[in-house]
Amino acid sequence: MATGFSLRSHDLVMTVIQEQDRKTIDLETAVVMPDHIHMIFRVIESHTLRKVLQGIEDRSSRQINQAFGRKGRVWLVESFDHIIWYATSWKRK
Repeated sequence: MATGFSLRSHDLVMTVIQEQDRKTIDLETAVVMPDHIHMIFRVIESHTLRKVLQGIEDRSSRQINQAFGRKGRVWLVESFDHIIWYATSWKRK
């Protein structure tokens, strides 16, 4: 995220994430921090991680920009995704 979230931005992002639950992802949990997001989810078959994240970023950027009457990039071009392969890793996360 390029700048910190306001409470309204937080709500917009959480709504976009929750809308994807059972459509493109099986959402376990999501937390919107002041300048980034943590999510744990499984990608539903026929979707890819890249497309899911891109869709969430696109939709939330559009809504945040509309809500605040601005234009431009909302998200940074970096992602620190991590695939959880084992139950021990799942419990730690």
